[in-house]
Amino acid sequence: MSRRHKKEVKVDEAQEKEKKEAADLAMDKREVVHKRPEGRLKWLHKALVLASKGRVSMPTIYDIVKSSQFTSGMNSKVGLQIKGMVLANLHLFKKEQQKTLQHSRLMSFSEDGSVPAGNSDSEESKRKRKRRRSSYSSDDYSRSRSSSYSRNRKKKKSKKEQDEESRPKAKEKEKEKEKAKEKEKERAKDREREKHEKKAKKQKGKSDEDPDGDRAKEKHKEKEKTKDEDSGKKKSKKDKSKE
Repeated sequence: MSRRHKKEVKVDEAQEKEKKEAADLAMDKREVVHKRPEGRLKWLHKALVLASKGRVSMPTIYDIVKSSQFTSGMNSKVGLQIKGMVLANLHLFKKEQQKTLQHSRLMSFSEDGSVPAGNSDSEESKRKRKRRRSSYSSDDYSRSRSSSYSRNRKKKKSKKEQDEESRPKAKEKEKEKEKAKEKEKERAKDREREKHEKKAKKQKGKSDEDPDGDRAKEKHKEKEKTKDEDSGKKKSKKDKSKE
């Protein structure tokens, strides 16, 4: 195999390797900023190398690097390395992008150990965050307890109100029942009265229709009475004569 052919094979292999690395490199902003600071440093090194060979997009790299989330949680050691890497490859960015990066939070890292505002990850800041979380959790717990207590009080009040409302309603129902019973009794009395009145009217009507018949009956009774009296007198006379 000739030297020229060997060089071509090596170039092809290198290109394939670059293509594979470019395809495997994460270019999503959310995915990159969620890496650890050391992981972001490695990512930026790979991205700038591949961008210099035209394998990845420089605007995408710029959009990720200028974000405040990209430097979040970084210590001064990692921050200085990233800062130096960006300044060394500043020519890869456009002029406007270069100006923006030179005034970005990334340039706040210095050799004296200072970091951009809000990036300190010291023990003191960790303790403060813990205290804040604990205070928030206690406040949330107290708020939840007070809200549950107020809900329980409202439920109790609503039950009492319901009981108070139901009591007069029950009394009204009892009164209505008593009134209905009294009305039923009055109706029964009226029906009895009507029956008696009807009977009296019938009897009166009969006597009005047949007055002669009543007189004849009375005369018959008187005759029977006189007969009984006469027979009694005769019997007493016979008894006396026998004596």
